[in-house]
Amino acid sequence: AVVTGAASGIGRATALCLAEHGAHLALADVNLEALSSTSRLAELSGVRVSVHRVDVADRDGMEAFAADVGVYGLSESLRAELTQTSIGVTCVQPGGVATNIVKAARFSGEAAEPSRRNGAVRAFERMLPPEKAAAAIVRGIRRNSHRVLITREAHALDVAMRAFPSGSAK
Repeated sequence: AVVTGAASGIGRATALCLAEHGAHLALADVNLEALSSTSRLAELSGVRVSVHRVDVADRDGMEAFAADVGVYGLSESLRAELTQTSIGVTCVQPGGVATNIVKAARFSGEAAEPSRRNGAVRAFERMLPPEKAAAAIVRGIRRNSHRVLITREAHALDVAMRAFPSGSAK
Protein backbone atom coordinates (compact mmCIF):
# COMPACT_ATOMS: atom_id res chain seq x y z
CA ALA A 1 0.00 0.00 0.00
CA VAL A 2 1.17 3.56 -0.71
CA VAL A 3 0.58 5.91 2.21
CA THR A 4 1.34 9.64 1.98
CA GLY A 5 1.65 11.74 5.11
CA ALA A 6 2.86 8.62 6.90
CA ALA A 7 5.08 10.44 9.43
CA SER A 8 2.14 11.45 11.64
CA GLY A 9 -1.61 11.68 12.01
CA ILE A 10 -3.93 9.72 9.74
CA GLY A 11 -1.10 8.58 7.48
CA ARG A 12 0.97 7.14 10.33
CA ALA A 13 -2.02 5.47 11.98
CA THR A 14 -3.17 4.03 8.66
CA ALA A 15 0.31 2.73 7.80
CA LEU A 16 0.59 0.97 11.15
CA CYS A 17 -2.90 -0.47 10.89
CA LEU A 18 -2.20 -1.73 7.35
CA ALA A 19 1.07 -3.28 8.54
CA GLU A 20 -0.82 -5.11 11.30
CA HIS A 21 -3.01 -6.57 8.54
CA GLY A 22 0.05 -7.72 6.58
CA ALA A 23 0.24 -5.03 3.88
CA HIS A 24 3.67 -4.17 2.49
CA LEU A 25 4.15 -0.40 2.49
CA ALA A 26 5.61 2.48 0.51
CA LEU A 27 5.60 5.38 2.97
CA ALA A 28 5.94 9.04 1.99
CA ASP A 29 6.28 12.28 3.92
CA VAL A 30 8.47 15.39 4.12
CA ASN A 31 9.52 14.61 7.70
CA LEU A 32 12.07 11.85 7.16
CA GLU A 33 12.92 11.45 10.85
CA ALA A 34 9.31 10.82 11.90
CA LEU A 35 8.73 8.74 8.77
CA SER A 36 11.64 6.48 9.74
CA SER A 37 9.99 5.97 13.12
CA THR A 38 6.75 4.91 11.41
CA SER A 39 8.75 2.57 9.19
CA ARG A 40 10.47 0.89 12.15
CA LEU A 41 7.14 0.35 13.91
CA ALA A 42 5.52 -1.06 10.74
CA GLU A 43 8.43 -3.44 10.17
CA LEU A 44 7.73 -5.00 13.59
CA SER A 45 4.65 -6.52 11.92
CA GLY A 46 6.94 -8.41 9.52
CA VAL A 47 6.08 -6.43 6.38
CA ARG A 48 8.40 -4.85 3.80
CA VAL A 49 8.55 -1.06 4.02
CA SER A 50 10.14 1.53 1.76
CA VAL A 51 10.54 5.15 2.85
CA HIS A 52 10.33 8.13 0.49
CA ARG A 53 10.89 11.80 1.31
CA VAL A 54 8.11 13.43 -0.71
CA ASP A 55 6.19 16.68 -0.27
CA VAL A 56 2.66 16.19 -1.58
CA ALA A 57 2.62 19.92 -2.36
CA ASP A 58 5.56 19.42 -4.77
CA ARG A 59 3.97 18.33 -8.04
CA ASP A 60 7.21 17.19 -9.66
CA GLY A 61 8.18 15.23 -6.56
CA MET A 62 4.80 13.52 -6.41
CA GLU A 63 4.86 12.66 -10.10
CA ALA A 64 8.26 11.10 -9.61
CA PHE A 65 6.91 9.16 -6.62
CA ALA A 66 3.41 8.03 -7.61
CA ALA A 67 1.48 10.52 -9.80
CA ASP A 68 -0.94 12.42 -7.61
CA VAL A 69 -1.84 9.60 -5.22
CA GLY A 70 -5.27 10.07 -3.64
CA VAL A 71 -6.98 12.19 -6.28
CA TYR A 72 -10.47 10.81 -6.74
CA GLY A 73 -10.41 10.81 -10.54
CA LEU A 74 -7.06 9.06 -10.62
CA SER A 75 -8.30 6.57 -8.06
CA GLU A 76 -11.35 5.73 -10.15
CA SER A 77 -9.26 5.40 -13.31
CA LEU A 78 -6.79 3.12 -11.58
CA ARG A 79 -9.60 1.10 -10.05
CA ALA A 80 -11.17 0.57 -13.49
CA GLU A 81 -7.85 -0.41 -15.05
CA LEU A 82 -7.02 -2.84 -12.25
CA THR A 83 -10.37 -4.66 -11.93
CA GLN A 84 -8.98 -7.91 -13.31
CA THR A 85 -6.03 -7.90 -10.88
CA SER A 86 -5.61 -8.44 -7.17
CA ILE A 87 -4.84 -4.73 -6.69
CA GLY A 88 -7.51 -2.56 -5.09
CA VAL A 89 -7.79 1.22 -5.10
CA THR A 90 -9.61 3.11 -2.36
CA CYS A 91 -9.89 6.91 -2.35
CA VAL A 92 -9.94 8.34 1.18
CA GLN A 93 -11.65 11.63 2.03
CA PRO A 94 -10.89 12.14 5.71
CA GLY A 95 -12.45 15.48 6.58
CA GLY A 96 -11.51 16.91 9.99
CA VAL A 97 -9.05 14.66 11.79
CA ALA A 98 -6.74 15.65 14.66
CA THR A 99 -3.40 15.74 12.84
CA ASN A 100 -0.37 18.05 12.73
CA ILE A 101 -1.44 19.54 9.40
CA VAL A 102 -2.53 22.87 10.92
CA LYS A 103 0.55 23.11 13.17
CA ALA A 104 2.76 22.68 10.10
CA ALA A 105 0.70 24.96 7.84
CA ARG A 106 2.00 28.28 6.56
CA PHE A 107 -0.45 31.02 7.54
CA SER A 108 -0.57 34.47 5.98
CA GLY A 109 -2.42 37.73 6.53
CA GLU A 110 -4.82 37.88 9.47
CA ALA A 111 -4.77 34.10 9.84
CA ALA A 112 -1.07 34.33 10.76
CA GLU A 113 -1.87 36.26 13.94
CA PRO A 114 -0.90 34.05 16.90
CA SER A 115 -4.38 34.03 18.46
CA ARG A 116 -6.03 32.93 15.20
CA ARG A 117 -3.35 30.36 14.45
CA ASN A 118 -3.57 28.94 17.99
CA GLY A 119 -7.36 28.79 17.71
CA ALA A 120 -7.10 26.78 14.50
CA VAL A 121 -4.60 24.39 16.11
CA ARG A 122 -6.87 23.89 19.15
CA ALA A 123 -9.89 23.25 16.88
CA PHE A 124 -8.01 20.52 15.01
CA GLU A 125 -6.85 18.91 18.25
CA ARG A 126 -10.52 18.33 19.19
CA MET A 127 -11.34 16.47 15.98
CA LEU A 128 -11.46 12.72 15.32
CA PRO A 129 -8.30 10.89 16.47
CA PRO A 130 -6.12 9.60 13.60
CA GLU A 131 -6.33 6.02 14.92
CA LYS A 132 -10.12 6.03 14.44
CA ALA A 133 -9.70 7.40 10.92
CA ALA A 134 -7.10 4.69 10.23
CA ALA A 135 -9.47 1.95 11.40
CA ALA A 136 -12.17 3.22 9.02
CA ILE A 137 -9.65 3.43 6.18
CA VAL A 138 -8.42 -0.13 6.69
CA ARG A 139 -12.03 -1.37 6.95
CA GLY A 140 -12.73 0.28 3.59
CA ILE A 141 -9.61 -1.21 2.02
CA ARG A 142 -10.45 -4.69 3.31
CA ARG A 143 -13.96 -4.32 1.81
CA ASN A 144 -12.42 -3.03 -1.44
CA SER A 145 -14.55 0.11 -1.15
CA HIS A 146 -14.28 2.70 -3.92
CA ARG A 147 -14.27 5.54 -1.40
CA VAL A 148 -14.02 5.98 2.34
CA LEU A 149 -15.58 9.13 3.79
CA ILE A 150 -14.39 9.45 7.39
CA THR A 151 -16.10 12.41 9.08
CA ARG A 152 -19.31 14.39 8.73
CA GLU A 153 -17.28 17.11 7.00
CA ALA A 154 -16.13 14.63 4.38
CA HIS A 155 -19.71 13.51 3.77
CA ALA A 156 -20.90 17.14 3.53
CA LEU A 157 -18.13 18.00 1.07
CA ASP A 158 -19.01 14.92 -0.98
CA VAL A 159 -22.66 16.01 -1.17
CA ALA A 160 -21.65 19.55 -2.15
CA MET A 161 -19.29 18.30 -4.85
CA ARG A 162 -22.01 16.09 -6.31
CA ALA A 163 -24.56 18.91 -6.18
CA PHE A 164 -22.16 21.43 -7.75
CA PRO A 165 -19.70 19.62 -10.01
CA SER A 166 -16.61 21.57 -11.01
CA GLY A 167 -17.50 24.72 -12.89
CA SER A 168 -21.29 24.58 -12.38
CA ALA A 169 -21.41 26.73 -9.23
CA LYS A 170 -20.06 29.91 -10.89
